[in-house]
Amino acid sequence: MPVGAAWIPLIRNPHSPSYYYVGLSGLGVGGMRVPISEDMFQLTELGNGGVVMDTGTAVTRFPTVAYEAFRDAFIGQTGNLPRASGISIFDTCYNLFGFLSAPFVLHLLLPLPSFPSSETFNKKGFKFPSMELTSS
Repeated sequence: MPVGAAWIPLIRNPHSPSYYYVGLSGLGVGGMRVPISEDMFQLTELGNGGVVMDTGTAVTRFPTVAYEAFRDAFIGQTGNLPRASGISIFDTCYNLFGFLSAPFVLHLLLPLPSFPSSETFNKKGFKFPSMELTSS
């Protein structure tokens, strides 16, 4: 297995057997945990909720409450960048025209409960380097 990679157990939902779910214990922006309940992402015994792992789509969706908290945390840490008008479901857009590089690095984290709880928030979860902005 490559360095830094981890096996993440998949969770089956008997009510939706064609989907694979992952355990998600929260969200983070810039190394800070977004204040939402871990219960937001739990799969119930009735097959409701949960986090579907879908590699066939380019858009990640969260429950409205989780998305709004995540979006607001992201906007709060990107306040120095010029905003642009949103389009449809893409309501958090920026106008980076003329930038040779963006002014900071911002990590988006999806912490997974299968990582040891003794690790700090900054060291556990998925980090998306394609979403990072380079430091100038």
